[in-house]
Amino acid sequence: ELDILSGSSAKDRKIVYFELFGVAYADTEFDDSEKAVLDEVSSGLGITGDDREVLEQSVKTIYHTYRKIGEVLEG
Repeated sequence: ELDILSGSSAKDRKIVYFELFGVAYADTEFDDSEKAVLDEVSSGLGITGDDREVLEQSVKTIYHTYRKIGEVLEG
């Protein structure tokens, strides 16, 4: 699938990585196999280290925000 995506725009490849990272981070934990897959995906999609960091931090911020909203609503 990475070969198919390699012809996509940089924006589309970043969106794909963002969404895949979000799925992997859904339980807020990573195991070695998830990290290995994400490393391979980011490399295969040509995601730079800086862009990867921003995308990953954005996902974490979103999950943290939703968690806080949930706590407020339940409290």
